[in-house]
Order: sequence, then structure tokens, then C-alpha cells
Amino acid sequence: MRYLLVEGCVVEEQWKQISDWPHYAVSTHGRIKRLTTVKSGRAGAILSQFFVCGYPSVNFTDVGRRRSLRVHRLVAEAFLERPEGTTEVNHIDASRSNNHISNLEWVSASGNRKHGYDHGANDAEGERNGHSKLTEHGVREIRLRRPLTKSAQVELATRHCVSVATVRDVAAKRTWKHID
Repeated sequence: MRYLLVEGCVVEEQWKQISDWPHYAVSTHGRIKRLTTVKSGRAGAILSQFFVCGYPSVNFTDVGRRRSLRVHRLVAEAFLERPEGTTEVNHIDASRSNNHISNLEWVSASGNRKHGYDHGANDAEGERNGHSKLTEHGVREIRLRRPLTKSAQVELATRHCVSVATVRDVAAKRTWKHID
């Protein structure tokens, strides 16, 4: 039995068989193990995890099928009661790698997005915005260019494939405010 120290008390690791994958079990600590022995794996073996889009995931295999699943979802489905209207699993501390049962909760899609924005995980500022044409380097180039004459504005707009208005907004720090 494995124990974990959580806020001054010892919490025992619990295991549950995964309903759609009966040869595997998931624990309250976010670990996955094989329950049966087959030629490629032995019973009791803890599966190695890998990252998909920042989320720890595992590969399951069975006769004729193979699937990659996210660990946090497996933990929540096994151990958390799912309230009506909730479809997604949220990491309370915003750490995608912390899949302990105490860090997970069922939420609505909009609640999950809001939590992400509140904790900076869904920050689409600057270059991280998929619609951005400028880079931080380009913004600094525009702001360093003095004086910013009309011809300089047109030149910078053409070079960076943006409008002259965008160049003026960047120069005046109305946009890209997070860049000095």
C-alpha cells in the first residue's frame, strides 16, 4: 500500500478498475496500473505516462484496439461524482501534471475556460494569440523607431504585414501593452 502525506495527514492510495478498460486500474494519486498479464505487460506494472498538450496520458491496449487517454479524466471518472451539466475536468491548482484526486473537479466547459483565464493558463496575449501578425521583436522595432513619420509608418506596416493604424496603436502603447 502506498501512502501520501497531504496537509499533515497520511492519505492511503486507493485503486479502482477502469470500466471501459477492465485490464487496467486508476489510483487516487493519478497512477495507472495493469491488472492482467499479457505478452507485452505484467499484472501490477505501473504504466509510464507521457504528455499530450501538457496533460499526462497513458496508452491502453486490448485485443484489436489501442487508445491514448488523459490521466486526469480517468481519475475523475473513477472517483468523483459528476454533477449534471458538467463535461470537463478542471485542475484546481492549474497544474496539468497534478492528477491527485484532491486537485480535480468536474466543471462546465465555460467554467473550465474561466478558471484557465483566472490562472493564466488560457492567456492569449501577444504572440500566443493565434491571430497575431506581429512578434515581440516587431513591436520593439516599431517602438524604437523615432520619429515615426507617415512614411516610416507605411514602411513598418508593409514590413510586418499589418495596417498603418496597427503600427500607430503599437507605437502609442494602446496595444501590446505588456511589451516595454
